[in-house]
Amino acid sequence: MKGVDKYLLTLLIFTSILAIILVQIQSKIGVYYWDIFFYLNNAAKMAGIGASDTLYLPPFLSYLTSLIFKLGYVSETALFIVSAIFYVLGVIALYLILKLKFSEVESFLGATAFATFTLIIMWAVSGALDVPSISLALWSLYFALLGVKKNSRYLYFVFPVAVLSFLTRYTSALIIFPLILTFYIYKERIDIKKIVASIGIGVFIYYEFYEFLKQFGQKNIVPFIKYSTGGAVSSTNPGYNLDFLYYLKYIPQYISAKVIHNYEDMLWPSNSEPTLISYLILIFIIIGIIPFTFKNPKKYLLPTILAIVLALSIYFNFPFYIAEFIMFGMILSLYRNLKDKRLALDLIFLTWFLSFFILHTLHPVKVDRYFITMTPALAYAFTLGVHKFSKVTKIKNIATVLLTLIIFNTGIYLIEMPKSDPWVQSEKLAAEWLKKYDPDYKYKIIASDRGPAFTWYLKKYVFTRIYSESDKELFWRLMNKAPPYYYIHSDTSKSVPLHGYYPIKKIGQVVIYKREM
Repeated sequence: MKGVDKYLLTLLIFTSILAIILVQIQSKIGVYYWDIFFYLNNAAKMAGIGASDTLYLPPFLSYLTSLIFKLGYVSETALFIVSAIFYVLGVIALYLILKLKFSEVESFLGATAFATFTLIIMWAVSGALDVPSISLALWSLYFALLGVKKNSRYLYFVFPVAVLSFLTRYTSALIIFPLILTFYIYKERIDIKKIVASIGIGVFIYYEFYEFLKQFGQKNIVPFIKYSTGGAVSSTNPGYNLDFLYYLKYIPQYISAKVIHNYEDMLWPSNSEPTLISYLILIFIIIGIIPFTFKNPKKYLLPTILAIVLALSIYFNFPFYIAEFIMFGMILSLYRNLKDKRLALDLIFLTWFLSFFILHTLHPVKVDRYFITMTPALAYAFTLGVHKFSKVTKIKNIATVLLTLIIFNTGIYLIEMPKSDPWVQSEKLAAEWLKKYDPDYKYKIIASDRGPAFTWYLKKYVFTRIYSESDKELFWRLMNKAPPYYYIHSDTSKSVPLHGYYPIKKIGQVVIYKREM
């Protein structure tokens, strides 16, 4: 197979097999996470078969899923398959980026590590936006690197792909910092006309999606501003957490965590404990991020001062955009002092990590899956650490040994992870029961504490009404404003005093109530 990258082909086969296994497992489990129902409902609305009022959310993943729905395959698995394709593409993109600096076997190891991080495994095909958006961001960066190192024609793809990444998850806009740094480092090689054309194509793609969403009543051309800043987040939000060390604390679990035999808990690796392989990978990450020598300490004076200012801005909870610009100034000053293109990729991935780390650290809601945006940089640091270690120790087989351990550890994780979730099954069965009990359910008002879930299962809009002792007046005001004929209570761990309603069916932990006439 002359001319064929055997490592790339092997990685494609391995990751595809892993993706297929994950899709099979996820299809058995179904959907638990609240936000994923939004994406399914948006896809159903785009396909003209469902209801949704959350089209302000990133549309690209839902749009692709809607195309499958239009072909007649209306299932959660459609979203899982689309997510799986992006997962495979993201791993391939990282491999190709790593190969610009490292050997094929080292790049294979780094990409495999990324593909098998516990956090990635749990969310890769779940239908969440994080992995697809970061996969597109990796391709955007790869095209930028090819455009300045190989052939300027690749620059045409940079911003269109970056815009698609943004339309998959709005916070992916932060990929602009690694891209700008790439163009700055290789400024003598960039073709301004091609970059301007690339930006123009990106703007056109964004405008076309805006026009598409207008068909469904979405009129805000920049919906991300309202929904990504986090400024109005309530302290009652389950993810509300102001600990600026939160993500650093749980990096070991994000790399490799022990199995928890509960699907809901497994979505939060921070609930588990790290495995031994996690600490082994962490050692190489530390080797990767710590330089062996510091030549001419004066060169590091300004970057060090800016690093201290950055740390203080995070500690004192500055607006994230201020901290982002301080960070970027620090990276630019570091490169201007060193002026070593051999460090280009190191600094680009450092910028990648810090860009997303700053945003999610300063955001008042902290969710484990948000760290997915930082995992490519983690995989890069791991690859760099293995490269440095092999170079110094002259040990040639370290990458192969680590690769064997990672794959073996992943196999155990896949075997032991839960294959079903009682809550999800209860919701599905409850929805099916209601369809049979009342064939005219679509013409009646229905509410639930898990509105998005039952909007998906029933293919009609279900109002979300969540009872809270601290805000029970609002609950009853909304209930009385549009009195539901049925109320589906899914989270029975929290009681709801439903005056004027009586239970007609209990399935698992789901109870269906009917209004007294």
